[in-house]
Amino acid sequence: MDAVGSFDGDFTDTGGGSGVYTYQVASGIPRATDTALGITAGATVTIPYALELNPDGDWSDEIWFKPATLGVDGGDYRIILSSEYNLFPNPYHGFYIYQEPAGTVAFVPQPGNQFISSGPNDPAHGNILVPGKWYHLVVTKTDAAFTVYINGEARTSFPVPGSGFIQNGINGDPLLEGGATVIGRRTDGSFNPFDGTVDEAAVYDYALSPAQIRAHYANVPTLKVSTTPSLTLTWPVGTLQRADTVSGTYTDVPAATSPYSPPLNTAQGFFRVQVP
Repeated sequence: MDAVGSFDGDFTDTGGGSGVYTYQVASGIPRATDTALGITAGATVTIPYALELNPDGDWSDEIWFKPATLGVDGGDYRIILSSEYNLFPNPYHGFYIYQEPAGTVAFVPQPGNQFISSGPNDPAHGNILVPGKWYHLVVTKTDAAFTVYINGEARTSFPVPGSGFIQNGINGDPLLEGGATVIGRRTDGSFNPFDGTVDEAAVYDYALSPAQIRAHYANVPTLKVSTTPSLTLTWPVGTLQRADTVSGTYTDVPAATSPYSPPLNTAQGFFRVQVP
């Protein structure tokens, strides 16, 4: 889990010794080459409090998840992601994201305890989660509203004014620690753990735009250019192609793999990445 840096989590079994981690699970992210993590029976990932993971002002939290099962009764709330502080009997600060018993997702800012619920745009399955299917989830926060995006689409929102939201921790003072950010369980251990697979959790200190969220969901590959110490092109997946003009005919660059440095005697050209 990263926020412009490295915030590696601790693998913490909250299932009384029965938690199971499954590594190198195939990811559901389009064109992704890395693997995901299976967490079942109380297995969680806990990241100690960091100011960077709980920013004031605008922010976005993002995660890919695949539920293995749905709730079995009306009280079976399963926690996908949480970040809490000032725990019971005090009014909670922060938020949790539930997989609700009805097969929907709820973002719950605290201490107002507003349930901002939604499901994926999937009429064929009643717009609820389907076990074994991957979902891309983003929650954005601005001064005006919380918005929940599922699979690249804004599904619901709620005004921040009046929600009573207080961010996890005492922001602005790094000497005062807040609560952990936890994947797969509520920070305070309440309710049930998540059962399934997770991938690419991330925090941003700004609200991702709808276009950025759609691009993340599609996992559009990017071609990056560095000129230090020499011209170098990098790309995550796909085939590097070149043309003499920006609108010209692009052809594969023979045997090009990332990172790639064009020969110094190469004429001016334009590059792109083609993906299947």
